[in-house]
Amino acid sequence: MLIRPDSAIYSQQSDYTFQHLTPEQGLPHTVYSILKGSRGFMWFATINGLYRYDGQSFKSYRYQPDDSSSISGNLLSSYLFEDKDACIWVGTQANGLNKFNRSTETFERFKYNPNDPGCISNNKIRLLFQDASGVLWIATDNGLNKYHPDTKEFSVYKPDANHLKSGDNVIMSLFEDKKGVFLGWNR
Repeated sequence: MLIRPDSAIYSQQSDYTFQHLTPEQGLPHTVYSILKGSRGFMWFATINGLYRYDGQSFKSYRYQPDDSSSISGNLLSSYLFEDKDACIWVGTQANGLNKFNRSTETFERFKYNPNDPGCISNNKIRLLFQDASGVLWIATDNGLNKYHPDTKEFSVYKPDANHLKSGDNVIMSLFEDKKGVFLGWNR
């Protein structure tokens, strides 16, 4: 069940009205991430695909095995992201990264391929982040990826291999300030 305030929240206000969004209305019972998009829709990354809410009803975007333009998997990660160009990016827990095309309501998939040096480094998406200069960064279970929109390829950054132990390529947090981008690893 998801609960959201029906009115603005003020520091002095003590009475709230909540709207309950339930499975009976079309929202799965497990929600990992929520995003309010720049066009007013609410987006929900769930255990059973991506859901868009317009204030009245839900539209689902689910993996379809015979449709290469569907989302790449239904078990989504806890990261939904809208970039500076108002593109919605969706990470999955095992099936890579997806970019939503608003005009066609389809997805472009980015998946790991060991034979492609320009692909994303892993299919488990941990974090999505856009820095102040507009660069999209994707943290996976195997390093940090920088997306190049002109070529639709990725550059992969990993810590020095001499200092790695098993599992040390997993980035757990990202933060940007005036000095740069800071990474939190799982060491």
